[in-house]
Amino acid sequence: MNVEELKQGDFEVLCVDEGLVGCRVPLALCWTERFERFPAVRKIRSYQGQGSVTRNYWWATMGGQLSCESHLERHHAMLLDFDPSVTALAAQPFRSFWPGRRGRRGHVPDLFARLADGGAVVVDVRPEARIGPDDAEAFAATARACELAGWIFRRVGAIDPVLLANGKGLAGYRHPRFPQREVAADLVPGQHVAIKEDHLGQTGSDEFCCSNRSTAKTPV
Repeated sequence: MNVEELKQGDFEVLCVDEGLVGCRVPLALCWTERFERFPAVRKIRSYQGQGSVTRNYWWATMGGQLSCESHLERHHAMLLDFDPSVTALAAQPFRSFWPGRRGRRGHVPDLFARLADGGAVVVDVRPEARIGPDDAEAFAATARACELAGWIFRRVGAIDPVLLANGKGLAGYRHPRFPQREVAADLVPGQHVAIKEDHLGQTGSDEFCCSNRSTAKTPV
């Protein structure tokens, strides 16, 4: 079946709620759930010979750790942390199921971002060169599910080196180990630094303004 022809009733979603209870329900019954509050639907485990490095990221907007499956996923989470349109983020938020080319298939997106306007963005992190036929089907099906749920879907890959270097340089100072008042004193309100546009492309701005998130949502 062509994934673009899938209907809402073709999709099911498995998630783990705040009470750590797993449930699998039709997409139509869960698209309003606050997935950003739920634990990951699967645990991230390291193993010998693993091709990527798993690391946690201190997410300043929510004031807590976010488990990421790779450096690239962690870096995209970091950029979302600077995005003023994003208010919350969850990793491995749910597993979706749909009728695929070889029977029922499932996929766990990498990130779920809640937006300030109440909308949501589902993010899959995978460089273009590493996308095989099964991956392409999974991303297309996830995009279709998001379309039916009223969410935005983004498949992201390599990050511009300058943007990444600037983000990493600034992100460290948002950790609570740094006195935020001292950091804020070094940032001029309204000053623009080279973080460029918000990561989800919602505003289309060319620069990042320090006053957006210099200290307001960083834990003290």
